[in-house]
Amino acid sequence: MSTTTEQNRGVFYNDLVVDAIGYSPRESLALVEPVHDGRVLYIELELLTGADADEVFDQLTALLRDEQIDGFSVAYFTAGDPKDLTAIDSRIGDVMAAMNVTRIATVIVDHEASRDVADTPDQTALVGAVERRAALTAFRKVNPYLSTYLRALDDVEEYGYAEASLVGAAAKALTELANRDAVFVHMAGEPLPPLTELARDGLGEDLVAHAMANLLDPATGTRPLQLCAPHEALLEAIVAHLPASECAPAHTLLAILAWWAGDSDTAYEHLESALTSDPHYRLAQLIGLVFAHRNTPGWTTHA
Repeated sequence: MSTTTEQNRGVFYNDLVVDAIGYSPRESLALVEPVHDGRVLYIELELLTGADADEVFDQLTALLRDEQIDGFSVAYFTAGDPKDLTAIDSRIGDVMAAMNVTRIATVIVDHEASRDVADTPDQTALVGAVERRAALTAFRKVNPYLSTYLRALDDVEEYGYAEASLVGAAAKALTELANRDAVFVHMAGEPLPPLTELARDGLGEDLVAHAMANLLDPATGTRPLQLCAPHEALLEAIVAHLPASECAPAHTLLAILAWWAGDSDTAYEHLESALTSDPHYRLAQLIGLVFAHRNTPGWTTHA
């Protein structure tokens, strides 16, 4: 592996850990879960060599068992000699093996140059996750709420739920019209542009038009896609846990999803809730006009 590649990977891992804990640790070990918004565990190296090292490793073993984590990358944040890490790394390997946790990679991050001290043959999934996380990190700096909505969406899709703090932030995202429209475009089956590009340029008119066509066009309209399910679950969590006065955007999107699926009763219920929450919410008023004119989803004309 070239020196440049090694340095880039060191930067990637540094960014992952900084994003998770808020700073770049010094003389520490970080175990990085190689998934989007994965967990990061970090321990000061001196704790792994001191008098209480056995207790620390026991706690780490219990944590890996309880969290049921499948794999980690091991990142050492140190400016010291890699040879000094041999004993620690051996014990880390023993703990991971005992808990059947896969070691994805091992990287040294010394803030000036980064060197791989171990590697596994297949890095494709890890590199994809790191690149996505790096893009999301950059996007968060300009739009923290929409990025959190997408993070909550990932959690709902993978685990079936999102933490309460993420649900609240997801609701906050929908209060911004540009964010709400991005969520609509995504749930309508159109891929969002790269996150940093979206933050800079916003949604293009063509993208919104394609999303509308997926719902309305008699010739090209599609049935609701599988990706709608996590959106629906997250939006339902928002209306279940937040005050009604804050739920007009979520109710409106749920009304659209229900109408698209052909469930007019549920669609009208959500529309009524949206207008009760905010009688002047413009998108809900427009959806009300669609319903009043008995418009049907495009896919129903060629089902």
